Amino acid sequence: MLQRSSVSADLAQALGDLLSPDRAARQAQAAWTIASEGAEVTARLMNLKDYGIKIGNPADVVVIDAKSAAEAVAINAPVLAAFKRGRQTVRRPRAKLLRPS
Repeated sequence: MLQRSSVSADLAQALGDLLSPDRAARQAQAAWTIASEGAEVTARLMNLKDYGIKIGNPADVVVIDAKSAAEAVAINAPVLAAFKRGRQTVRRPRAKLLRPS
């Protein structure tokens, strides 16, 4: 019985680690770094001169309703707005809490 409870405790610890906001933030940061570096390499290989954040480059941006990267990942935060080549393509109002009357 001691071995089974130890396995349960280990599993609970592992799940707690996986679901912790700090770990989610680290994973989000790692994913961003990998995606960013991969995109930069791809842009160089494809000889894209207008890649990156510079004045005059195409502006593709997504605005997410979250206080942090960890929160965005943890709650699957909704998209508030999206821009493709500088033009807004998505607009979604932020959720509003209605108080009972």
